[in-house]
Amino acid sequence: MSLHVDIAELGHGGRRVWLRGRLDTETTPALDQQIRPLLSTPEVTVVLMDLADLEYIGSAGIRFLIQTRKTLEARGGALMVAHLQPTVRRVIDIVKALPSADVFEDDAAMDAYLDAVQRRTVPGTEPPSSSG
Repeated sequence: MSLHVDIAELGHGGRRVWLRGRLDTETTPALDQQIRPLLSTPEVTVVLMDLADLEYIGSAGIRFLIQTRKTLEARGGALMVAHLQPTVRRVIDIVKALPSADVFEDDAAMDAYLDAVQRRTVPGTEPPSSSG
């Protein structure tokens, strides 16, 4: 099976990348070619990988996620993943490829995090206060 990739702008330097199919040694190079322009653009600081339709992830896919995270973190950004299928989540958990704080169960949790990140990165705004 192949890998289908859709990319959309999230605003304020964010991109949402939907993956559908398999992320393995055959499909990872094509994904890398599509994502490389985003990673070479300093304005892109947050990449959200939506994995709801990702059926399989292999070692090449794990390496891709780790490298993407390192590239974004080097410039103060972040890689987040959401909507993991149970088999994909199990692989990521086993190899501890991503910090658990960057993995989201649903859109509400992810949106709350993105709102906080954008407030920190947009001049003149501040993150929400934890005091009432």
